[in-house]
Amino acid sequence: MQYPKHPRAENKSSQEADEITGETETEHLSDQGDPDRSRSPPKPSLAETPCPISSLPFELLHLILEYATPPNLFLNPSVGRGPSSAWCLALRQLKYFVLVSRWWREVSSDLLYCHVVIRRIVQLTALLRSLEANPKLGPFVRSLRITCFPPRGHGFDFEDQLNRVCALCTQNTHLILNHRSVPHYHDFPTIDGSILSSIVDLEIGWGSRFPPVISLLVHCKNVARLTINFQGAGRLDDIPAIQFPSLEELHCTCSPAGSELAVISRQWSLPRLRRFSISHQEPYILYKGYYSFLHEHGKKLTYLDISIWPFPNSLAFLDRGYRTIQQFLDLCSSLKHLVIIDCHDLGRLSHPTLEYLDIWRDFSGKELEDMTEIRLPSFSEKRLPSLRKTRLLHASLRDPFGDSTRLPILVPPDFVGDKDVEWSYPGLRILHSPTLMRP
Repeated sequence: MQYPKHPRAENKSSQEADEITGETETEHLSDQGDPDRSRSPPKPSLAETPCPISSLPFELLHLILEYATPPNLFLNPSVGRGPSSAWCLALRQLKYFVLVSRWWREVSSDLLYCHVVIRRIVQLTALLRSLEANPKLGPFVRSLRITCFPPRGHGFDFEDQLNRVCALCTQNTHLILNHRSVPHYHDFPTIDGSILSSIVDLEIGWGSRFPPVISLLVHCKNVARLTINFQGAGRLDDIPAIQFPSLEELHCTCSPAGSELAVISRQWSLPRLRRFSISHQEPYILYKGYYSFLHEHGKKLTYLDISIWPFPNSLAFLDRGYRTIQQFLDLCSSLKHLVIIDCHDLGRLSHPTLEYLDIWRDFSGKELEDMTEIRLPSFSEKRLPSLRKTRLLHASLRDPFGDSTRLPILVPPDFVGDKDVEWSYPGLRILHSPTLMRP
């Protein structure tokens, strides 16, 4: 880029002028004496050509800003994390991008609106106002997470505004309904069926009464990933028959008995189900319902995640854990990827087709300080002939209520080769070595 000459530049010495122009007087005169060189001056190389960031192409600047933003997978928007959480810091950074200039606003607006989180009900009203005032913003939304608390008497307004926001987000395929409500004050919101038909990824949070949820699920014909928390849902004896022709992933948080799985294994049609995860909030579990579900759908599963949170400290569970896991494996003849918690005698597991094994472990600070103390379980080739990779996952990375339930899928064990990979952003640092993923 050429800048206008300052009036005082005339007084600069010839040496200073040479430093500015990058040439000597002899070279300049020789250029004038050579007609060929004067007609076709040498072009500067690409590395020598100044390129201010404001002149970058849209796609390149967008890619730079996208790489400067932490992956949504590692961000938890929970209010309890405080204003200094990685999610809050990332949101502020995206707001700063938009405020730099008009050009940056055009480039980064879709990054700001890509993953929308509503943590207070007034934010839903503000979002609706923004989307109606600027119709270009709605198509930027790719996921909408509702975690606010609809107070008593605002149920109708909440439902109306939610439907209007969803209608304006024409490209949204990910809907998370994890809002809290006082019992008997507010029913699960009714969402228009035409909106639900475009949802590919649906999450239903804790405490939602099941009959209203069922009325929502019957319209989700194109959903490919369903995450549902059955805790606090009440009686589930009247679950109707539902067809899920496109569902490939099912992530469930169940009651200790797991009776919900026994019911839906009979009532739900899941012809394309390939990935299934079970989460619990109790350390003592009865597995009868899980046997029923895996007996019905286990043969076609390629991914199985069995997790118990909070991390069990019961020695009784740790002692019998591998036997229960082996019984699950016997029902999943095509399994490729298994995710489990650490327990005794894992080396005795056997399966003919298992290729990847992820193990959640609750490490002590001393273990992380001295990496030589961290050892992987040993498995014999005779018991696991197809095993390609075993990885340890730090228990602190797992959030049963967040996107991290899919972490082993989105960041598979063979994600890294021989070198470490690190995600380092404000408020966030995650290290992935060939055998361990930890904060």
